[in-house]
Amino acid sequence: MQRLVIALLIAVFAAATALADDAQQEREALAGTWRLTALMIDGDDVPADKMPSITVTFNADGTADATHSMAGELSTTYTLNTDSSPKQIDLVHTAGSLAGASQYGVYELDGDTLLMSATDPGAEESARPGDFSSDLLTFVRD
Repeated sequence: MQRLVIALLIAVFAAATALADDAQQEREALAGTWRLTALMIDGDDVPADKMPSITVTFNADGTADATHSMAGELSTTYTLNTDSSPKQIDLVHTAGSLAGASQYGVYELDGDTLLMSATDPGAEESARPGDFSSDLLTFVRD
């Protein structure tokens, strides 16, 4: 019985380590500066001349800095859930006009293209979008 408990603990630890490794690899792939190139709200594409200017720099340590034409300079921490489909991202704004607000989203990273859909700042986690069909931010790596 004791061997079974030890084997189970080792399996749980190995699984947790693998998930942490996946998230770290994903943070490293996400690291860099990204520029918003397209925006869809409520299923409608926003014309380029009406779209806010957003640049985000993700760091592999789980922090990010953004410049947003409407919200100004922002600092954020983020966590990734790479085990869900679509993958999930949680953002907590730590400085700037949105400090203290959280956002919950889904994302897809494909090379130098990042697709993201997220709640409005301050929304509940239960409002996290399940897909990209209604609201979508498209970023390209600078």
